[in-house]
Amino acid sequence: INAEYGTLDIASLRPLRSTASLDLAMLEVSQIIKQYKFGVLYRRAGQHTEDEIYSNRRASRGFRQFLRVLGDRVRLRGWKGYRGGLDVGMDATGTHSVFTTHREFELMFHVATELPYSADNAQQLGRKRHIGNDIVVIVYNECADSFNPSWIRSNFNHVFVVVQPDRIDDAELNDDDDDDGGDKSDTIDSSSSNNKSCRYKVGIVCKAPMGKFPPHLPTNGIFVDHENSVNFREWLLTKLINAERASYHAPAFKGRIQGTRKALLKQVIDKHGKGKE
Repeated sequence: INAEYGTLDIASLRPLRSTASLDLAMLEVSQIIKQYKFGVLYRRAGQHTEDEIYSNRRASRGFRQFLRVLGDRVRLRGWKGYRGGLDVGMDATGTHSVFTTHREFELMFHVATELPYSADNAQQLGRKRHIGNDIVVIVYNECADSFNPSWIRSNFNHVFVVVQPDRIDDAELNDDDDDDGGDKSDTIDSSSSNNKSCRYKVGIVCKAPMGKFPPHLPTNGIFVDHENSVNFREWLLTKLINAERASYHAPAFKGRIQGTRKALLKQVIDKHGKGKE
């Protein structure tokens, strides 16, 4: 307690009524996060700035295949599940996104190429409004050189999960066929049997020092994903959730989370403290 809240003044403690137990239990339940949103950026060869990466309009075949690993491509208008801040009424944030459930969690992905592109805005602020406020961001790095997190200007992005195809097919790098963010017939389905095997090299980059969080990378950081394998998907989704949870203890977030929790505890104390009417 002292480590979390500072020196504890024993003299200031006072008992609570027995009726406080329900509110305390409800407070704990309210702190359990079951819904997560993650950003997904697509980087092509030769791109070294945030504006270039955010301005990609189309996804290659390889990137679309990777999105199938993450989840299902869903129609946003009329969507009843967790929406992660996306518009589900007027297509203001695009027509589709990628969604999945993992264990007891709901995950919505803010995919840059699915969010509306603005020809008049080089910074693509509409896309940054969502991805720039995600704590954990996946970068699909479809080129041989390394991704540098300093290219992305956001105080909120904290962990980058960089996924790079281990073997890049030049034909796929130039495959932009009909993927312009509009309505498509090739619906992403994570159970699709048309997926061919692919090797992914994964790296984790944190903006600030953080403790290690499982599951850990294999020695070479390489995964082989194929239509009958759930190992990579299981590892990746679990890693994303744990990355966000670990980020809550980083200086950028720890203070505000503690402040919220203290305020909620104070409400319980004020309501149930003995001597209070």
